[in-house]
Amino acid sequence: MHGTYLNFVLLRVLELVLLPNIGIFNNISALCSAASASASASASASASASASASASASASASASASASASASASTISLDWFIPNDDEEDVYENISARVGDTVNFKWSGNYPHNVFLHPSGDCSEDDAVVLGASSNNGDSSYTFGVDDVGEVTFACDEGYHCEMGQIVTIKVHVLVPSFEEVQQEPSSLPPSQSTPMPMPVPTTTGGSIAGSPSPGSNNQCTEGDDGNIRTRRDWDQIDDAEKQLFIEAIEEAIDRGYYQKFLLYHADSKSAMQSHETCAFILWHRRYLLAVENMLRSLSPKYACLTIPFWNIMEHYKEQNGNMCNSLGNCARVVTDLGGFPTGFDERKYANIEAEGQIFGGRPLTRLVDDNGERGIVRGNLLEVKIPDSCNYDSVINMFHKSESYVDFALSLQRGIHDDVHDEIGGFMPTYSSPADPLFLVWHSFVDLLLFMWEICNVEESEDSFDPFAGSSCTYTTDGAARVFPSINQTSEMWIKSGNSSIVDDPLIGKYFQGIDLTFQGVSLVNQLGENEFNYDHLTPPLQNFLQNPDVCPHGQWYTVTPTLTPPTSPPTKEADQNAFNQWILDIRISLAERYGEDATMLNAQVSFLVCILKGSRMIPSDDFRQSFLDGDLNDPDCNFFLSQVIRDNSPPVSTKDPSSSLPKIIFIDWFIPNDDEDDVYDSISAEVGDTINFKWSGNYAHNVFRHPSGDCSADGATVIGASSNNGDSRYTFTSSDVGKVTFACDEGYHCEMGQIATVSVNDRDPDSAPSLSQSPSHSPIESPSPSNSSSANSSLSKIW
Repeated sequence: MHGTYLNFVLLRVLELVLLPNIGIFNNISALCSAASASASASASASASASASASASASASASASASASASASASTISLDWFIPNDDEEDVYENISARVGDTVNFKWSGNYPHNVFLHPSGDCSEDDAVVLGASSNNGDSSYTFGVDDVGEVTFACDEGYHCEMGQIVTIKVHVLVPSFEEVQQEPSSLPPSQSTPMPMPVPTTTGGSIAGSPSPGSNNQCTEGDDGNIRTRRDWDQIDDAEKQLFIEAIEEAIDRGYYQKFLLYHADSKSAMQSHETCAFILWHRRYLLAVENMLRSLSPKYACLTIPFWNIMEHYKEQNGNMCNSLGNCARVVTDLGGFPTGFDERKYANIEAEGQIFGGRPLTRLVDDNGERGIVRGNLLEVKIPDSCNYDSVINMFHKSESYVDFALSLQRGIHDDVHDEIGGFMPTYSSPADPLFLVWHSFVDLLLFMWEICNVEESEDSFDPFAGSSCTYTTDGAARVFPSINQTSEMWIKSGNSSIVDDPLIGKYFQGIDLTFQGVSLVNQLGENEFNYDHLTPPLQNFLQNPDVCPHGQWYTVTPTLTPPTSPPTKEADQNAFNQWILDIRISLAERYGEDATMLNAQVSFLVCILKGSRMIPSDDFRQSFLDGDLNDPDCNFFLSQVIRDNSPPVSTKDPSSSLPKIIFIDWFIPNDDEDDVYDSISAEVGDTINFKWSGNYAHNVFRHPSGDCSADGATVIGASSNNGDSRYTFTSSDVGKVTFACDEGYHCEMGQIATVSVNDRDPDSAPSLSQSPSHSPIESPSPSNSSSANSSLSKIW
């Protein structure tokens, strides 16, 4: 196994096998800290507030539930009354988990009652009584799985509801903490100096009984080929498909499914098979299929969704051709799934800590760690090279050298698989790697490589295959004997949390229905039944490999699928790859002349350039080139690459300081200021093209509205960020904003209490070159046909 990932696994195995009486996760924090790539400190915000004010919770509505993700059910006690004007927020921001109980109590001279209101407001349609009208009452309600979301309770006595006696409780799925599942009695076998046998499984062999899993192929009514699910290249699917995948992950996070799958992957019992054994790829195939089933089951609109794959070999080729220079600017998927980094910190998932740059963009805006902190961490990906193991030649050579499935599984894991996990950093080199959505697209690619191995080495007509035939499944690594359970084709997979198997989990166990429990049962894709899958968008190097009988003896049948046509047609004129490479090299030389030995600034400039080119390899016009070198281009999606280094760097060696014209991001810590913080939102200025970024988190909901009134009046207000306890909303200023622009929080009386900011917006230098959204004054070179270019390139076609 490679580097950090190997060290991590070795430590976990030693703790599991040799030190059974010692806490499994001792010293993991130090290990993960060493594993994470060093990241630059986050840029200081132009208008960042010093601290978020926390309002004191009303004693009458205090909840006894712990804020931690504990699996122990708790009781939320509510003093049930009509709130006064200064108590209007007494029933706000109350949350619960499945299994928790809310208890309403009241007494006094006036009668009250409790009704469950499906309407979500004071409408009594379909209301259900929980506590009848009386002067002294005590009523309780326990939340079930069907209550996940929001549940509203109200008093229907007279106009009590309209006067504020109504509460909406946010109900979350109950996900046990990692500490709790580890408290179950251990059944670990004693330490041995020889390979130990697999413990006797508690379930019987074969697939899980019952109907196919929710999300299985029969629930997709689109497409051909018997509705077999087809996984596609992330860089080839369109924006709508990407957004659908992101929305599905967000839904899974909201329901707690995403976090529950993470717990099982992070468990040390699962690690006995999942890493550094010949079970590695097949274990993850079964895991990924169940996650895919889960995502497909969340809504009818996701019924045909599949987990796209990340073809990093294409990005390595671009890096090798000097079209980009790091993992962060060659692979757009790293920002498509998680957004841009916003600082440097540490996070903790499934009791495993990691540090690095914070990524909290979609689909991670509502994912919180063990300590209630939002987002995940990764290394500084702008400083990380895509490893050489991602070269097409290296990958294809791995197929050549592997004489058996076991050889292939070991080479794949210790090579390209581990290398990418390690280079991404953060949680990816740990057992909590599924916290990062890149885990899904990366393992979809790993499964593609296994899929290709099957095509080449197993006859299409075969319906049974022993992946471990004639090979030992116990490895020796770095000269040290490895102690792992013996595995054969009929061994059952361990995906466990403590002593509990995932198939018995009441929340997510159903997604394994129809997926065989044995390694042999998932070793052939064409034997997966309602979970069978295929791959599309294979690039020519891979397709040519499959059609070469000298290296892929059984691959000739694989000719009708997949297609090689991407969903969007290429430009009418093919780009000259060699000419484009030379153009990039010339750009680098010009940047080096301007920025000297400032490698950080040079890398940021190249990252910005690759981002605004949106994947095109057509050579832009000379005017475009000059505008870029002068720092006069603006793209809200790409400005981040420059905004952080511009603030921290001294002026570059140049006749013109690009920082004077480059757009920036203004970070705002969005909260209700205390009395001694009343000037926190004063003196904020920006220019056309700049972006203001509002961030908030805590126990109280906030939102962001643009107020044309210039004060707290909501007349004509437009929403920028919806109400939530954790928010991240942006607004980019345009020429129509020149003057004063006011933003406010319209939640309750937050605006009147000081949560309002007025920004002075100035125009940019009128002599600057046009931004990407403006029409140029020069004549562009031949550009892609508008009818054939993708939407991602539409803005660039105006200046090329």
